[in-house]
Amino acid sequence: MPLAIKINPKDNVVVALHPIAKGTAVPVDGASVTAVEDIPQGHKMAIAPIHAGENVIKYG
Repeated sequence: MPLAIKINPKDNVVVALHPIAKGTAVPVDGASVTAVEDIPQGHKMAIAPIHAGENVIKYG
């Protein structure tokens, strides 16, 4: 069962389908992103660097 879902291919975040513990590798688009903190179910997790002033993209 997937840990997270990327809603739109343009998104720079995924949504946790279950709680994700710090240090867990989350598969995304054939790669792996490691959670740097605990992510509660339903919360967003960045899958690429998002710098100050940049938009968080969810739903494309």
